[in-house]
Amino acid sequence: MSAKQFGYIDKKPPRNPGGGAKCTCSSLLKKFLSLILSVLVVGMSLPHVAWAEDGKCGDNVTWSLVNGTLTISGKGKMYDYDDNSSAPWSGSKENIT
Repeated sequence: MSAKQFGYIDKKPPRNPGGGAKCTCSSLLKKFLSLILSVLVVGMSLPHVAWAEDGKCGDNVTWSLVNGTLTISGKGKMYDYDDNSSAPWSGSKENIT
């Protein structure tokens, strides 16, 4: 398109003749950083969910691991856990306080 078609005879046509919003790299960066900051703020304001694991470790004995506390409860004998078979909570032993 020429300058005459836009009604600009002695002037250059505007940089954005379509009339849409101009978008520069700095405005895209600002929008991206705003989005990241918003996601972080929302994520940090959510309540922290307690993690828990539980299972059976005897005919009438159960175990639970909640927020670092291992609780074994019930009546009767517990299964034997020796070198050949590990306790069901052994995968989380670094979380036990």
